[in-house]
Amino acid sequence: MKKYMLIVCCLMLLGLTACQDKAGACKDDSLEIAKLMDSINTKTNDNDWKAGILQDNSIDAASLQNLYHINSTDVQEYTVRTALLETDATEIAIFHVTNDKMQEVKDGVAYRIESLKTKWKELDKKQYELVKKHKTFQCGNYYFLVIAKDADAIADYMESY
Repeated sequence: MKKYMLIVCCLMLLGLTACQDKAGACKDDSLEIAKLMDSINTKTNDNDWKAGILQDNSIDAASLQNLYHINSTDVQEYTVRTALLETDATEIAIFHVTNDKMQEVKDGVAYRIESLKTKWKELDKKQYELVKKHKTFQCGNYYFLVIAKDADAIADYMESY
């Protein structure tokens, strides 16, 4: 009977540790954005996920303002990787948001999504559908945008990183 109880306790403990919050890095403000983006690039290049080829570098502060209407002072750090090809809507963005500026960043991302919908609606229906199925989410002081064929898998990976 003692062995049975020990096994049950071990299984319960194992179950509880499997359910612990895996999104610790973004919740404790220690997420390494560049490292995460490199990992995503590796996985897309290795065909683990279906996503377009992304630019090697993030957009600059002027492009952030122009494309997202986000002031660079509203974020501590960010990376926005757009598709390498102009015929592809793939885009991945990670924002480490400055205190009390989360709503401004969310509004900026919403603006960008609407701009992309307008752009692709008549131009390319497949890319338009890709944009419509985008994923956005917040984790601590970080805000994420994923526009890709495997957006769900990429977003899940980002959340658990």
